[in-house]
Amino acid sequence: VDKRAFAEVDSQLRSSLAEALSTISRNTDNRDRAQANESRKAAHAERSSEAAQEAAQSAQPATELDEAQAAVIREEIHKINRQHDALKDELRDKDRDHHRDQRIVERYGAAAPCLGAEVGLRVNVFTTPDRQYDPDKSYTT
Repeated sequence: VDKRAFAEVDSQLRSSLAEALSTISRNTDNRDRAQANESRKAAHAERSSEAAQEAAQSAQPATELDEAQAAVIREEIHKINRQHDALKDELRDKDRDHHRDQRIVERYGAAAPCLGAEVGLRVNVFTTPDRQYDPDKSYTT
């Protein structure tokens, strides 16, 4: 047997064996890491599931209270909306009256407060080109 050929084959076998062992070691390490990751994921999922169950159980009694509170809040909202609508109506009426009074002043000038009082109109404080309306002063003749 040729010693040189034997040494070459032996070297190749050792190299192949070392490479195979290295590959096996890497695969084992990768498998171990994957198993550890899966274990961590499973533990995390279990903790999350337990926390979700606890939260759901603790939230159930509060739901009845929340529904009662929601009914009270809804009623308050309806009440506030009705008040808001009433205020809008009142503001619209005042605005309409103000514009009517402005038209009277434009048409009749300084005599407008007197005319408004005679015909029973509500007269706001307004200015005319020649004088300011004084609610304490009598304009009736």
